Amino acid sequence: MQSLEKEIDDKALFLCPFFYMEIIQNAIDSLPDYVKVDNIQFSLYHSAEYIDGIKRMVPVNIRHVVPPKPITNLQEIINNDPGQYQWN
Repeated sequence: MQSLEKEIDDKALFLCPFFYMEIIQNAIDSLPDYVKVDNIQFSLYHSAEYIDGIKRMVPVNIRHVVPPKPITNLQEIINNDPGQYQWN
């Protein structure tokens, strides 16, 4: 929390009339204590590293999985890029 408060001071975010530290604090307090990597909501990302001369995939990051946007208007998509679609 101290580093966040330092960044707020360094960037003078407190001068913004729409910045409320209470909202930030509540958001941080509501974060879970742990993240379940289930490849549905969160995925584990790896990087190739050499350990003792052997190339291994090492976990480096956890990312939120963004669900694909549903297609709501196929005709609009076709109109934006008609060359991508071929009709028989």
